[in-house]
Amino acid sequence: MSCCYMFPGLGADYPGMIEKFRIYHPWSQKLLADWSELVGCDLSAEHAASDWERENLHQLRIHTLNLLWWRVVRQSSLDANYSCCGHSLGFYAAAVAAGSLTEEMSFRWLQAMFSAAWDEFQENTGKIAVITTNTPIGAHSLARRFSVEVLAINSAYQIVVYGSEQDIERLCCTLEGALIRRDDFDARIPFHSIRMWRVTETVAARAAELGLTVGPPVQALWSHITGERLFSADQVFATLTRQPCQTVLWQQLVRNLRSQHYSEFVEVGPSRVLTQIARWNAPHTPVRYVDNLRKAKRSEARG
Repeated sequence: MSCCYMFPGLGADYPGMIEKFRIYHPWSQKLLADWSELVGCDLSAEHAASDWERENLHQLRIHTLNLLWWRVVRQSSLDANYSCCGHSLGFYAAAVAAGSLTEEMSFRWLQAMFSAAWDEFQENTGKIAVITTNTPIGAHSLARRFSVEVLAINSAYQIVVYGSEQDIERLCCTLEGALIRRDDFDARIPFHSIRMWRVTETVAARAAELGLTVGPPVQALWSHITGERLFSADQVFATLTRQPCQTVLWQQLVRNLRSQHYSEFVEVGPSRVLTQIARWNAPHTPVRYVDNLRKAKRSEARG
């Protein structure tokens, strides 16, 4: 089988990532200017003037780098039968890579969902935390015990939870000895929480009015919500509108992909957040990432 390209979501960013990409790949400057005009803000900006802009830019920058790195990958020889998947925010870029969305339309979908979600959650005080352990954990039993919601099951060793600071802290204290780390997302919108159902219904109902369209996948596109392959435009549309209020089943997805005997998993985008997760879930399948700029020195930039 061929490669499966994986696109990361929140947590994949690092300081100065867009500027570093622009320096090493000068051709991206025109794209960045065009996309900044499209979304109405400077995608290269490191600092935001408001909480709305900060959270919006956080998502847009990751999506931008996912698309830019996909352009780099496309310049190499692609297998005709490659597959795509994306974790949460990364699904928008995966849909582009699979031919279901244009780059412009992916930004429109992302902005429509963010705008509706911000109206609902701009005063939200709940916390979103990635919990990583050195032993397998029971995600749903922990959630019930500590009154938190599981937003994503990345592997037997990593989950993403949403709840109050007190409840998440109690959960982490219980995992003492098994807990490797807790990483918090600086975000108010609890994507993949059932509390997002009103947002998803709003966007679905207004999709035609907002000009949000989708096409059938040209390449194999897999759902991070069900772990199954998406074959039609209707299935992709349903995933785009419903995924913000459904749990990410990344562990199940990678297991399903492993059963298809893909020759390699390739993480496309900034950083390497999905690489380790893929290794946990499919230890015998080669995994690599494309972002080789994170630790590159500025003086090495190409002209």
